[in-house]
Amino acid sequence: VDDNDFVRLEKQASEFPTIIYDGPFSDHILQQKPKGLTGKAISGEQAIKIALEFMSVARGGNLVAEVVGKADGGIPAYQIRMRRTGHSGEIASLDVSQTGGHVVWMLNPRSVEKPTLTLEEAGRAAKDFLVAQGFEHVVPTYANKADGLAIIPFAPLQDGVIIYPDLVKVTVALDDGEIVGFESIGYLMNHHHRQLKKPQITPAQALQSVSRELDVMGEPQLALIPLETLREVLTYEIKGKIGSQVYANYVDVSTGQLTRILQIVDTPEGPRAI
Repeated sequence: VDDNDFVRLEKQASEFPTIIYDGPFSDHILQQKPKGLTGKAISGEQAIKIALEFMSVARGGNLVAEVVGKADGGIPAYQIRMRRTGHSGEIASLDVSQTGGHVVWMLNPRSVEKPTLTLEEAGRAAKDFLVAQGFEHVVPTYANKADGLAIIPFAPLQDGVIIYPDLVKVTVALDDGEIVGFESIGYLMNHHHRQLKKPQITPAQALQSVSRELDVMGEPQLALIPLETLREVLTYEIKGKIGSQVYANYVDVSTGQLTRILQIVDTPEGPRAI
């Protein structure tokens, strides 16, 4: 690739940041109808049961829940509030989709004591939680920590390809590893089985499309990414450094074109891509 193209794409990435802490490809998800919202309509009583089962994995039993309203929007849901048995104080809020009974998000806004867990330990806790919830084939992408919390997005794998549009985000308390936050909007909006194309170029050919200055880290990884047009493109994800700066490069497996570059910024709270 011409290094002028690299500079142009790097400039584009800096002018149009596409990630906060929840993954590199998330801004597009609310612009379409949900593909992963499967199942039949459920009642409020069923939503309560689903919420209690979900929270029993996150923090144990002795909980009661009630429906306090309904949320409209892209994913109509029952709004549920939860408290401990025999106590009046709310400990968590959840939205459970009216179709299929999927937990859209959960938040337990408790205070966090002095952190004792590493980001890696929090990642393992988050992965164990997702597996218990039925998300078996997911891998962590980018992680961030702040205010005693680790926020870790996961993307599913299909045939060895990272499916970035289908993100699930888990928040872990770093004092004891409790799951205090969950969001599956990306997954519910996008998840479906894709007919993935066979790459027309090899990983070695994809490496020819990135900057000659890039010190490549690891092997190219197949990854499906969304464009601003919402069209999904199968790419090779190639991570590497130029000096001390880390970049993730995405090369179209059909054309060999460098489609996108993300700059991964190492902050005190953890790596963050922009």
